[in-house]
Amino acid sequence: MPPDEVFFKIELTDAFLRDREPLIAGIIQTLLRLSRTDRALNDREVIGALANMARSYQTLVSSGLVYDELVPNPGQQAIIDVMRQLLQEFREVEQRHLGYTSLKDADVLKVLVFTLRLAHANTSGRPRSRAFLDSLQERFAETPPATGSADEPASRIILP
Repeated sequence: MPPDEVFFKIELTDAFLRDREPLIAGIIQTLLRLSRTDRALNDREVIGALANMARSYQTLVSSGLVYDELVPNPGQQAIIDVMRQLLQEFREVEQRHLGYTSLKDADVLKVLVFTLRLAHANTSGRPRSRAFLDSLQERFAETPPATGSADEPASRIILP
């Protein structure tokens, strides 16, 4: 039986996933970047960080209260910090390009739940497993651009 942290009551439709594909891609690329820079990072840390964020967003969406759980694992806290930065950058880019931000907290919750379900479906469950992270690498690894400078930092944000 899958753990409760996959948020069974949250429905994810194909239309929603298509509409929020840029954000999903940004999260996956961020996780890929983190897994390449920190080979000690494992699925349990990623799943723990995603579950923590999803619980926080679920509280925010259902009650309007901002509640962040204390995360004793520094690896999970680092993932959460990077993900929050990504979400902030995504909103800023939307604001600049569209004149408003369409990203709602409920949408963020659903994207986190999607990523969490994907992680649970692709991990072996072993303590140091990187099966989920390795599956992301196999499926979604970026191919280097044919043109452009290697000195230019790549943006993690994909616009609709």
